[in-house]
Amino acid sequence: ASDFSRVAGYDISPDMIHVARGKHAAANGSAVQFEVADLEEGIPAPDACADLVVMGMGVASDVRDISAVLHEVERVLKHGGKALLSFYNRNALIYTWKYIPWPLTLIASINPDRHCLDVNWDVASDSEQDSRTFHIYARPYTLEDIESLMPGGLVLTRQFTYPTVASVLPDVLFVYP
Repeated sequence: ASDFSRVAGYDISPDMIHVARGKHAAANGSAVQFEVADLEEGIPAPDACADLVVMGMGVASDVRDISAVLHEVERVLKHGGKALLSFYNRNALIYTWKYIPWPLTLIASINPDRHCLDVNWDVASDSEQDSRTFHIYARPYTLEDIESLMPGGLVLTRQFTYPTVASVLPDVLFVYP
């Protein structure tokens, strides 16, 4: 935040905005605006106002209408501005294997057929056991997919990939100190 004259953070979840405000205030208190917004309905910012747009941690894959959001990114970026967008990699092992040959200790699993993350929720209360599965949209993309989605004013200049399968590998493959 100290490198920019204005910083805005958006999330569709009011709870996440509340957490972000609390963490930011505790960390440094500099001027950052956090706002509840559904980016598929538009980025609540004027045209050509941003030097940098960041959607990290795979967030671009969590948006159903990413094409509309990419057009919004193009709209809010200043000439020469940059965007860093993180997508789940369709060519990653977790998507190409079709199954994981060992048990997972996670409460969530990737469902490549539905383009979602299936989160299993089991809560025991005094009166009953509540067991549900939530399906969170999470579509993986290939580089070609992303290139085909780019509006004319956005140019893909660099792409990076890294393995994210470590969280689902069996413990026997790791040596802990």
